[in-house]
Amino acid sequence: MAARLKDIRTRFTQLTGCIDASFISSDLLEQLPQPAQAGQTKVGGMDVNRPRLRRTMEATLALAIAPEGFTASEVTRKVRQMAGPGAENYGPRQAACDLNKLRAKGLAERIGNSHRYTLTWVGMRAVTALLVLRDKVLQPLLANACHRKRGARPAHAPPLDQCHDRLQTAMQGLIREIGIAV
Repeated sequence: MAARLKDIRTRFTQLTGCIDASFISSDLLEQLPQPAQAGQTKVGGMDVNRPRLRRTMEATLALAIAPEGFTASEVTRKVRQMAGPGAENYGPRQAACDLNKLRAKGLAERIGNSHRYTLTWVGMRAVTALLVLRDKVLQPLLANACHRKRGARPAHAPPLDQCHDRLQTAMQGLIREIGIAV
């Protein structure tokens, strides 16, 4: 029991370290949409704009703490739990397909000859970066790029809010410059 708890603690601290220093290399970003091969199986590319794949990546990241890994059925349960109503069509077969895509890109790996998977260290960092950048940075910035709120600014905004405000202002200029929005 103590050894198992130690394994969980070790995996958790390693996982938080990967999440804290998340990154994705430009060559991996370019390779995601390209077809690949996981073992003998050819798989299609990964489109991170598809909700199903994003939910799978979120679920695998949530399950990555388990030192013994996770199965496609566990990913299915986690995706259904996170997605709520409307995710009944997502089953172990879809989870296995999505896990094969993650394996083909080197983001996940099978544990031995079992049906259990784990995210690689590169995978943890890349999945975290993809999810955070898309959902927490790009979507809010693009949604507010042309609709900046005008009004009194707080006298003492937290540093994170100041950074986000500068980023939003710069993003608005960039979008105007490249002609996405007028």
